[in-house]
Amino acid sequence: MIIRTLRWSLLLAIITFVSGCYPDGPEYVDQMDLVYSNYDPNTVFKGNGNYYMKDSIVEFTGDTSKVKYVNGVTAKIVLDRVKLNMSSYGYTQVFNEALADFSLVLGTVQSTYTYIYYDYWGGYYGWYYPYYPTYTSYTTGSLVITMVNNENLTPSGRKSVAWTAIANGLIEGTTASFNSRVQKSIDQAYTQSSYLKQ
Repeated sequence: MIIRTLRWSLLLAIITFVSGCYPDGPEYVDQMDLVYSNYDPNTVFKGNGNYYMKDSIVEFTGDTSKVKYVNGVTAKIVLDRVKLNMSSYGYTQVFNEALADFSLVLGTVQSTYTYIYYDYWGGYYGWYYPYYPTYTSYTTGSLVITMVNNENLTPSGRKSVAWTAIANGLIEGTTASFNSRVQKSIDQAYTQSSYLKQ
């Protein structure tokens, strides 16, 4: 009886300790990062190890009249990390798309949300009209990596998508923080996609 009581007490203490680590949810922006990946089960990855990738990342803005690209420094960090992961999985980059088994297409989607708060001044006769607004905003962003199968065409004649990964999260904070987080997210996309290995 005493042993059973001790076991339950110990279990309750562990649950209380663990749940107390994040009592109010995430404290840092990197705790909100999320990585999703999916693939076409009919795609044969093994033995098809050549890939093509452009040296730019498209920024999807909703304006189809002109193409916008991610700035060069950020794009290089992302592209280099993708190349590193592709190489570690046994793929070879080729610079002629006609010779590639797969093509990688990278893009980003960003949304900025702004909130306005009004501060009120109180007085003898109650609350006055809002005195001044306070603005706060945050930006969310997603990096989308799409691997296109150059050999397998859909019934409509288009190239089929073999694999896709989406790294989603807040893109706030310092440059160093962002760089570290985006590299970690790309690594995670490949870690959870072991079927890509050659």
